[in-house]
Amino acid sequence: MMETKLTKEYARQKDAERNLLAFRKEFHYPVYKSYMDTHTLGLMPVSAQKGIEQALQEWQKYASNSWTQLQDPWLAMAENVGAKMSELMGAHPKEVVATGTLSSNLISMLTTFYKPIDNRCKILTIDQISVSHIYTIHSYLQLQGLDPFENLVVINTQNEFISEKEIISQISDEVILLILPSASKINGQLFNLSYLSNQAHDKQIIIGFDFSDTAGAIPHTISESDIDFGFWTASKYLYGGPGASAFLYINKNHFGRLPGITGWFGNQKPGKHPHPTY
Repeated sequence: MMETKLTKEYARQKDAERNLLAFRKEFHYPVYKSYMDTHTLGLMPVSAQKGIEQALQEWQKYASNSWTQLQDPWLAMAENVGAKMSELMGAHPKEVVATGTLSSNLISMLTTFYKPIDNRCKILTIDQISVSHIYTIHSYLQLQGLDPFENLVVINTQNEFISEKEIISQISDEVILLILPSASKINGQLFNLSYLSNQAHDKQIIIGFDFSDTAGAIPHTISESDIDFGFWTASKYLYGGPGASAFLYINKNHFGRLPGITGWFGNQKPGKHPHPTY
């Protein structure tokens, strides 16, 4: 097998074959030209300023009527943007919504899907998931009166590749929820979502993924993989910028499940804010 030499000429050849150079003009580049840090913050799209200016003009001209009277009304923006995102993620349009932040969406998923049953109360993950998720899960378990060091099990991979079979082998009878990254930001490993989902469901375990390091970078078919939920930020390969809205995916099989914390999306239309009946 001939070894590929990773040279600048080879990189330029592959760029030419993929015909992606045309997209370069769609982004602003920093003063130092070469940019390899998209895994933390994507470059600013040229169209971003125009989009922000349009939103400001709508606010200025139409004020509260912008919620319902525009051609693209603000009230439907979260669902409409989610439907567009679903095409990129290989999901059904109603399964994806633009909302919240990465951490707040994880909390929302924990309140909805983490339902301990007797001694089945542990959450399993790997050390290659974002450290902020470890903090979030720890704090949530503490709020539930549970010891996070007992009820969050983190597989130590030492940042090396880990097989999906090895992850599944770490599931004990006490695990009820599995949360994983779709890929390792450390070594680039992509995980087989369908295999992990099938194995988890065979063990009656809910499984969710953070897609922050793959959304916008590779094709997805998350509905086909039959995972239960997913969440991701738009600030990386989706070029949403700092503070950009995040996204939630919920498998349509769970549409009848009551959310753990209700709010703006906690009830069905029409009538966004009906008063609860006591």
